[in-house]
Amino acid sequence: MTGIPSLAITGSDATVAARTDRTTLAVSKALHEKRREAHALVRLIEGAGASGKGQLVDYKA
Repeated sequence: MTGIPSLAITGSDATVAARTDRTTLAVSKALHEKRREAHALVRLIEGAGASGKGQLVDYKA
């Protein structure tokens, strides 16, 4: 058990934490964007239903 130094000794824990924070931030931003797209899609579909023009909606428009 003497072959692997701990993270506290090597000082690389800050690098790992920074990388994790950037990864978490990137995933969080991607999920937020998907959530916004989903809400926009729901509003578009609900608007088409309320207009009485049918349910056919081109959501990529």
